[in-house]
Amino acid sequence: GLAGDNGSSGSTPHITFPSGLPTEIPSSGPTDSPTQKPAGPPQLLTKKGFVGFRDAVAEKFGSERFLNAVIYPGYASIQLPIKGDSAHTESWYYNGTFAKTPVKIPMRPGAKLANLRDVRVSKLVSTIARAPKALHVPRPTSTYVIFEPRDGIATMAVYVTNAATGTGYWTMKLNGTTTFRYRNP
Repeated sequence: GLAGDNGSSGSTPHITFPSGLPTEIPSSGPTDSPTQKPAGPPQLLTKKGFVGFRDAVAEKFGSERFLNAVIYPGYASIQLPIKGDSAHTESWYYNGTFAKTPVKIPMRPGAKLANLRDVRVSKLVSTIARAPKALHVPRPTSTYVIFEPRDGIATMAVYVTNAATGTGYWTMKLNGTTTFRYRNP
């Protein structure tokens, strides 16, 4: 029960706890630190956001190796190898955390894994910024990046879409070398 509360204003009530637990209830006065607002969705198409995603993959799975991925500003889906099972991958959903259960997917014969560490992040972020103008898609309503092997080469393609004018995409090797650009007419 409460002990030491004499009913006078300004006194700090005390509670009797067993086994040495704290015995004071902290005040809720103006000296308390402000409550932190919850973080918004990760901005995965920024340098900080992509590096944070890459590091989260490495921390959770012990490797940055992947088969393919689709990355939007606030979430990503990535196919990762399964240790001890070369015939399958797992598709994981990420929105700041890997909270959902993965989906097991058969690996295509001859599919090769790539490494997120091989992505030249500055080139990727620069291309994302330049894509709307370069691909003739003003004021895109959707921007995302697809990472996948094409003709045996790991690629990343920046897509920009605007319902009024269409879609364009810019495909590069992971080092940032352009392999193809589709410009909206």
